[in-house]
Amino acid sequence: MGEHNFASLQARLQRSVDSADRGQVMPLTAAALVEFDPITRLEKLVAALESERLLAPALVESGEECITAATRIPSPYGEVTVAFTDYEALRRWAPQARPVPIAGRQQALMAMAETGGRLLINPVPDSEGGSSELSGIRLPRPAVQALAHGDSWLPPWRDDDLRTELQVKADALQAGLNLTVSVLADVDPTLKVLLEFSVPYGVSGFEVKAELARFHQDLSQVPRLQTAGERIEFIPLLVGTHAE
Repeated sequence: MGEHNFASLQARLQRSVDSADRGQVMPLTAAALVEFDPITRLEKLVAALESERLLAPALVESGEECITAATRIPSPYGEVTVAFTDYEALRRWAPQARPVPIAGRQQALMAMAETGGRLLINPVPDSEGGSSELSGIRLPRPAVQALAHGDSWLPPWRDDDLRTELQVKADALQAGLNLTVSVLADVDPTLKVLLEFSVPYGVSGFEVKAELARFHQDLSQVPRLQTAGERIEFIPLLVGTHAE
């Protein structure tokens, strides 16, 4: 984001800053962060950001006049936008940065514009002075997109309609694989689809591979699945054999 645009954004935000805001963690965000289970933590954090703010880092260069964004870092998946839940977390990452309060939905909109929806919350510096994506909470791109659009995020592992649609396609297979489909809960950006199947006696490995390949191809035509994750990984799992 350019200096002028970021400065304009900062000016607009500062006009509406809550005077009671001292850079503390917001209540719903705080409740999410203390969750032990990473899936519950992620779901609650995304829900909290529907109504609570984050802090975007800004750097002051050449005096008080020049304020620039410092919101992007490299990652294995490309550049990610970074934001923080509180001033202490921001200070650990960049002591010289200024906190710019920004609504969670607005931060998601900025992430969509800056990095295609890759948003990393609370990164910390690694031993070499950079930032590790593993050190923060990476929001799935569909969650960021939902926030940016003013919607609530439905995690794919809680989407009964998605599971039903995938299972209907599985039941249509001709080789009688008794295929059961489930979407695994995972904080990784890659959406994992588990394919548990049993093989009828007498069906060759070649036939099984052909049917699974056709099923993968059919799944590529399911828009609901393609928008549920950044990348899709199918995990076939043979659970036994059965009589036809």
